[in-house]
Amino acid sequence: MIPFLVLIVQQFYLNLDCVALLTYEQPLESSVGYLLKDSQREVVADTVNAMILSTNPNVKESKHCLHSYLERLLRQLTACCLER
Repeated sequence: MIPFLVLIVQQFYLNLDCVALLTYEQPLESSVGYLLKDSQREVVADTVNAMILSTNPNVKESKHCLHSYLERLLRQLTACCLER
């Protein structure tokens, strides 16, 4: 249970850092500028995607906001292809 709680706290702070990128005139020089590096691109995209999906009023459980339907389908197809 504790590792799950740590993950939730880390995700919360990552969400705040991603939103903070919008507040700086020069985000590269800010304390959250590390998020603009190529190595962080996918993490930031996933975080922003999850925040956008979480605004959908039709979603009842927050765990469904982590991945879009298209991404879930692609993951399932990839897993099926790898099993062959």
